[in-house]
Amino acid sequence: MGITYLASPYTPHNGESITERYDAVRKYAAKLMEQGETVFCPIAHSHPIGDYLPAHLLHDHDFWMKQDLPILRACTKLVVLMLPGWLESRGVADEVKLARELGLRIEWHRYDASMDEYAINLWTLGQLWDPHPFTPKETPKETILQEAQRLVHGDRGAAYGHPLDNFTQTAELWAAILETPVTAEEVALCMIAVKISRQCNAPKRDNVVDIAGYAETLQMTIEERARRGETIKFDNPSYEEWAAKHGPGRPAFTSDSV
Repeated sequence: MGITYLASPYTPHNGESITERYDAVRKYAAKLMEQGETVFCPIAHSHPIGDYLPAHLLHDHDFWMKQDLPILRACTKLVVLMLPGWLESRGVADEVKLARELGLRIEWHRYDASMDEYAINLWTLGQLWDPHPFTPKETPKETILQEAQRLVHGDRGAAYGHPLDNFTQTAELWAAILETPVTAEEVALCMIAVKISRQCNAPKRDNVVDIAGYAETLQMTIEERARRGETIKFDNPSYEEWAAKHGPGRPAFTSDSV
């Protein structure tokens, strides 16, 4: 037997408290387990953990989807518990969308507040009765700029550090290869050029998102340099020293220089 993923809305509805919503989902998960199902319930799993998370993550949709959707990929069935507000739930919409992409069996269980009847299994005649023929109330797709903002100021920012520091490290490597000074700002501009080149060769949304993202990091670099009171300076050697030795412009690669 596979694993059943129990999806349900988390946000309280019509004056209901978070605790009441949490208790209802746990009670339903227990009933499914009694019936012999192996159940993963993201709300029952995550609600207690929220007590130990910083406040800004508690209602961060992307954070919770990053926790839950990989587990859904390992499941064989999705059960949607249709608590009040289920159709407007962004999380349920994302879970249903992924389940459909994976080809999972989806069951829609109607919740009875009296709990005398725990569910009506709407799988009949071998056909799935879908109470919503399209993906339920999907969140409007992010714009290019919104996606770039999320990436720059989200996981990537935490992983790579501030663009000024990251681009400065890259600039030092490029300077050693090119034998000419390179600034952090020039790294950002060159990365934009790389993405423009890729877009010209094979247009796709990711390239445009990255162009916007690098434009954002360029401005962040400029502002952070000003905040630190730094000025652009070239060391080892200075541009003037390099130009006096090699002449203006970048060195040309020849078979002798490789």
